[in-house]
Amino acid sequence: MKSINKMLIAGSVLGMAVLFGSAQAKQAPVEVISQVQELVQVVDQEGKKHLKAVKANEITPGDRILYTTTITNKGVQPSDKIVITNPVPAHSRYLGGTATGEHFIITYSADGGKSWGNAQSLKVRQKDGQWRAAQASDYTHIRWQYRGSLLPSEVKKISFQTQLL
Repeated sequence: MKSINKMLIAGSVLGMAVLFGSAQAKQAPVEVISQVQELVQVVDQEGKKHLKAVKANEITPGDRILYTTTITNKGVQPSDKIVITNPVPAHSRYLGGTATGEHFIITYSADGGKSWGNAQSLKVRQKDGQWRAAQASDYTHIRWQYRGSLLPSEVKKISFQTQLL
């Protein structure tokens, strides 16, 4: 069975960190830290199943991956116009409804970041030229736009999940 080791995962995080640099550089310094974890199913003492985030040492097709980004205003002034854009990593598909971020407007792209919309408005062109509603598996990018200003020392987290193909 094909597996991906932690070296490839680290490269994926590094590649995304570069894209996260879209937080406005002219504003207060904003620190952006990315983390990739595997989500594994565990059973609690009551027999209920839950997903638990663990270190992603080696992942295989079908595994569920959690991408979390922590955004911190390290400056003394509020920072606004913060926009974080993530590609959906290669060889994976976005799991619909998993993008989160308090006080963020979340939009998606199904065309490599050329156009953006909410999940209900996106369309993709089929091979026959007809348009259809985009599905979560069609998404190529996810974008978070912070509503308001990030105050000094304020920390926000955003996340999304994929499944390795």
